[in-house]
Amino acid sequence: MIRKVTLYTHTLILLLTPLATAAQESSQLPPVMMAEMSERVLPNRYRCKVPQMERERLVQQAEPFVPSGWRVTSRVVLSDQPTNGVMLELDRVLTDTLKLRVGAGIMGSRQSGRLRDYNYVESVDLHHLGAYVDWQGLPYNLSLVGGVALHDATTELTLRPISGLTYNLNNRLYSSAEVGTLRGSMSYSPVAPYLGVAWGMPFGKGSRWRFSADLGAIFNMQPDLSLRSDSTVPGINADVAVEANSLEGEFSDHFIIATIGISYTL
Repeated sequence: MIRKVTLYTHTLILLLTPLATAAQESSQLPPVMMAEMSERVLPNRYRCKVPQMERERLVQQAEPFVPSGWRVTSRVVLSDQPTNGVMLELDRVLTDTLKLRVGAGIMGSRQSGRLRDYNYVESVDLHHLGAYVDWQGLPYNLSLVGGVALHDATTELTLRPISGLTYNLNNRLYSSAEVGTLRGSMSYSPVAPYLGVAWGMPFGKGSRWRFSADLGAIFNMQPDLSLRSDSTVPGINADVAVEANSLEGEFSDHFIIATIGISYTL
């Protein structure tokens, strides 16, 4: 009888020892891991239960934030032309040296001044959508940027001749009163290439906030100018059309663009 009791005791000790060891080791683990281990080792009635909401909270505390890789940037756009605006941009790192950027923005201005022998008023409204690739292989956190922008631009132009002057339109002479007021618009190619350099720096080590600046040029912006006069002189608008072709050379075929942006990594 004593021998049987001793045998049963030894058997019970052998069965419970792994469970006791596992329980001792798991007492130093987080509740979620302890619960998972108890579910694998202990019988149902002895298992440690952690509520689902508490489990999710503990997992979030245990796992650090991992950025998605996307960064959103708000930019102020400045130009060598009297046309400025704002831009919203998304970017993502593709490789160690390449980054893809897509952005959309608006630019606009209203200005007046002197254009040859005319006083003019110009109103610009420009919307654009662009895609760019940054090559981040330059020193000092500089990148080389290239891309294309799609433009939807409207430029309204009003030209008023100066009183007392004589105007040569298509080799025909007109007084300022005969020329009248010239009104028209300028259109641009819908696709324009962009080339520039970019610089960026985070606000601090590990910060999701970043400061950036770009400097570059948009090409292929030579406008197509059309004008019409409100004068009643017969045939004058044919001569005004020739004058419009001549005036196109007064406008730049490229824009120098500078942007300043604040970025946040999602």
